[in-house]
Amino acid sequence: MKKDQIFTYLILYLFLSSCGYCADFALAPAVRVINARRGKISRWLATSGFVVPRVLCSVATEVDGRVLKTPVDIGDIVNKGDQLVSLENNALLITLRRAKAVLALRQATLERTEAFREAEAKLDLSVAKKDAKVARAELEQTKVAYESKAKLSKTGMVPGQELQTAKAAYLKAAAQVDYLAELVKHRLQLLNRKDWQRDVDKAKAERDAAKEDLARAQLDVDRLSVKCPISGTVAARKVARGQSVRVGTELVTVIDSSSLFVDCYLDEQMITTVKVKQLAHIFFDGTHLPILGEVQRVAPSIDSEKGGYLVRLLIKEKKKAARAGRYATCRILLEERRGVLLLPRSAILDIGGRQALFVVAKGKASEQVIETGLEEDDKVEIMSGINLSQKVVIEGAHGLTDGQEVRVVGEGTSP
Repeated sequence: MKKDQIFTYLILYLFLSSCGYCADFALAPAVRVINARRGKISRWLATSGFVVPRVLCSVATEVDGRVLKTPVDIGDIVNKGDQLVSLENNALLITLRRAKAVLALRQATLERTEAFREAEAKLDLSVAKKDAKVARAELEQTKVAYESKAKLSKTGMVPGQELQTAKAAYLKAAAQVDYLAELVKHRLQLLNRKDWQRDVDKAKAERDAAKEDLARAQLDVDRLSVKCPISGTVAARKVARGQSVRVGTELVTVIDSSSLFVDCYLDEQMITTVKVKQLAHIFFDGTHLPILGEVQRVAPSIDSEKGGYLVRLLIKEKKKAARAGRYATCRILLEERRGVLLLPRSAILDIGGRQALFVVAKGKASEQVIETGLEEDDKVEIMSGINLSQKVVIEGAHGLTDGQEVRVVGEGTSP
């Protein structure tokens, strides 16, 4: 055989051998592989709720009246103390004027009583002292007359009847002096005890009652001007000019949106995992990126009307999407692990009730049982069963058997 023929047969053999190999290779299942990587994974609790403001204040009237002015409307920014609605009620104004007149009268009566009662008591004492002084002078005169007639009666110059008359006058004057002395003493005791003060106290009590009546009347009139109790934004105005309103009629709703919250309600199983200060992500329709939030309050008891425990999330970022009354979906961060092995969910298989995956080495697939941990979106924590150097099948694993030849057609992206 010539050398050229030998060379030709050799080339033909090699070609036919390679074709057989390619056929075998083409029959092997195609797979895509990936290396596990270390990263962060979290466990979240999904819930939903509605945005509520820090304060929602519904302002109602406290007196009857007719709406005179409505200086604010929906969307207006108001400060604490600003006028929201002005009412009119003539009966309350008349009551106020009457209360002022009564108070003025009671005040004048008190001042007059204070001025005259003490003076009257002092005058009574002064008159009693003067009467006592006159009585003592009369006593001296009657005493001298009686003693003089008593001496003369011994000489027979004064009849006995005249002597008896003089003696009676003397005794009467002495009794009058004693009486007036007691009266002066009594009047002095009354002045010192200030018994006259009782009239003053009565007048003062009537004055104070008139003051209270005036204060109540003034308060009712002041309530005709309805003031804003908080600073915020007018969310609703429920009355119009000329409308008659009764006590308790809602006039205006004001919200303080300086802080916004999302109120969610969780069942008993969920509530045990939630704690104050946990991070939260808040989503609204039409927004793709989450707004940061934080668990601020966790109710200790169930709300029977809502059928769950209240969890209040504080919205920590000021975004236009966050508005009072808007529906929000939320995720509360329950647990976070860093530096753990991660694989996409597509790599995990359920084989005979066990969690497993396939790794590729030297063109062959090898089944390995694994233990998984947390799951988040498309990534899964691998707690045991593989290492970072192994190529893990993420596409084409279904139907593989342990030791089967495979062909790698590409590598995926780590989660």
